Amino acid sequence: MRDKYVLILGGTFESFFVIDAVKKHNLKVIVIDRDINAPAYKFADVKVVCDLLEYEKALSMIKALNLNIVAILPTPIGIALNCYGYLRDHLFNDSCFYEAIEICTDKYLFHEKLNQDNVSLRCGSCKVVHCIEEGLLCNFPAILKPRFGAGSRDVRYVVSYEDFVTTATQIDIKKEDFILEDFIEGPEYGADYAIVNGKLQPLILRKKIETLLPLRQAIGYICVTDKNLIEKCARKVEMAAKLLKIDNCLLHVDLIEDNNDIFIIEMAPRPSGHYISSNFIEFATKVNPIENLLKLQLNEDYSFTPCTPSPCMIFYLNFERDVIAPDMERIMDKYGIAEYKINALTNLKKVVDGRSIMGRGFIIVKASSENELLENRQKILNLFVNAR
Repeated sequence: MRDKYVLILGGTFESFFVIDAVKKHNLKVIVIDRDINAPAYKFADVKVVCDLLEYEKALSMIKALNLNIVAILPTPIGIALNCYGYLRDHLFNDSCFYEAIEICTDKYLFHEKLNQDNVSLRCGSCKVVHCIEEGLLCNFPAILKPRFGAGSRDVRYVVSYEDFVTTATQIDIKKEDFILEDFIEGPEYGADYAIVNGKLQPLILRKKIETLLPLRQAIGYICVTDKNLIEKCARKVEMAAKLLKIDNCLLHVDLIEDNNDIFIIEMAPRPSGHYISSNFIEFATKVNPIENLLKLQLNEDYSFTPCTPSPCMIFYLNFERDVIAPDMERIMDKYGIAEYKINALTNLKKVVDGRSIMGRGFIIVKASSENELLENRQKILNLFVNAR
């Protein structure tokens, strides 16, 4: 019998938990990444060195291997998403999947698609800006962000046209396409779903803790336990998934609440990064999303049904100075710490995007209420002392 292989796109440490899920099934792993020294290659049975933006080349190289590929799994790596869609279309005959991903990864096109036919899934205006002068036609305050890309890279709040001019000059909007979206003031959420045969299953809804404006980087998430809010968000996401013809995958979604309504900011058919899909979802819901997605593709029994959520949160170490961590084992019970990973906390600078905070680690806390979670988070952060 031929060995069975699973194709994994992206070789950074964000793909480690996906590889672990495959290895638990005693399947072999193909990892594709452009970096010849990609960290995940040390766990791969087969490595394919190819730029994930070169979809046709990647497909040709994989077909040339002539291996028995039984599944393809996404990773939280944003740059891998389009290639994931292209390969899934061509290797597993999902004829609409790549087209849907092309829309999801183009923030302007995504906005236009979700507002067609008066389907109110997005709110406000969204305009592409190639130069400073085009900002004169836009509304303010606004959110300036790259048209393509992920991880809150170069995302800024601009309060006026004058502020836009200053910010646009600093980040150089001529280097790529940028968009200006109307600023909406309301609580933001991250959410994870599975969609199977057109039916959406909520996994977790996460209320964001964010940096102060003008930056917009999440530095923590609180698990939402309000069933009505969970259902309200799910209805909007299911409408969007049907509109885009997205099916049989995981969904990572950003949402915002405005005037008691829910609107979608971004959506992508992939697991969430920042230790959400690798650690937090399973802790909060008892569901491992990647393992069950693999079982779905292998035609094995799977379940995306979460347990009833209880108050818990994951937060990151948003220090702007080098710090020394406390003895985490000693304080776990006192502050409800359920899980943690503390990496080297040296050469720390201001948190401006996902990349600037991801490598520091995380702490998962449980408590009896949201207020207690926030209080314990601050108490824990206060125990980190200056390194110098």
